[in-house]
Amino acid sequence: PYVDSEEMKKNNNDKREKYKSLYKSTQGNWDLFVPFIEHAIKCTSEGGIISFIVKNSLIGAKYASKIRELISELDVIEFRDYSRVNVFKDRAVYPLTFIIKNSNIKDLDIIMSKMVSINEEKINNIIPRSKFYKDIFWDKYFSDKHTLKIINSMEQYTKLGDDLVSDIQSACTVNEAYQIKEILFNYDHPASDHLKFINSGTIDCYKSLWGKKKTQYIKQSYNNPCVEKKDYNRYQIQD
Repeated sequence: PYVDSEEMKKNNNDKREKYKSLYKSTQGNWDLFVPFIEHAIKCTSEGGIISFIVKNSLIGAKYASKIRELISELDVIEFRDYSRVNVFKDRAVYPLTFIIKNSNIKDLDIIMSKMVSINEEKINNIIPRSKFYKDIFWDKYFSDKHTLKIINSMEQYTKLGDDLVSDIQSACTVNEAYQIKEILFNYDHPASDHLKFINSGTIDCYKSLWGKKKTQYIKQSYNNPCVEKKDYNRYQIQD
């Protein structure tokens, strides 16, 4: 079901609204494969196998979070990422296959493979089920073994969002980026009602360079860029 959200809104919005009322997983800017998977789960007998080839956004996209939650309630067997393989000649998609068993008995470790051809693997990671089912962010498991080892080490410590940051949102669209520019100013002495603005150019390994290095943002330079909290709340991205 390679039909994205924009295509559905344009050509089949009535069906899209109907699916939203029928399926738990149709949240956010979902693509059609999301309710397809939920429907397959509903139709599969206890102990039955479900296997699809879908977009690889299933494993990491925000709009697929709910369907990943539903999948994680079952016995996940395998994911294969074919995003580097030209599987479909006439579709610009990054395919992923999965095999799950309609069972709440999770007795297998999970196979995560990245493919370089239809049959040849580049990466094959076996993820312990005790780790896999702890969260629904699965794209990290397609990393090479060295990177995966670093990720596993990092996960033993406090996450950035747990203590240091009150809210983490998705990346801005172009329009939202220009809205932020409208409320972005230099403040020599930021007050308690100001929020520091930091982008990738002012982040170094383990430290912020805010106030030490100029911030470049949409063709303008800032020494101490901040936004006022009231302005941020007004422009805050809504899910």
